[in-house]
Amino acid sequence: MSDTNEYEMEPQLKAALQGIIPPEELRTWLSTPNPGFQGETPLALIKSGERDRIWSMIHQTRIGAYS
Repeated sequence: MSDTNEYEMEPQLKAALQGIIPPEELRTWLSTPNPGFQGETPLALIKSGERDRIWSMIHQTRIGAYS
């Protein structure tokens, strides 16, 4: 499993993710393929500069789109 310390995550993104994902589950979530990201891991998206896809998921979660 990738260690979240292996990459740089902007503090705002990390705080936003911790607002919707329990901090103890964040590392696992980041390294697990996600169907909402066409099977990519959130970590792969962050590393490839596709943070906008993560921000979109955060926004959709906040407004209740996934409930």
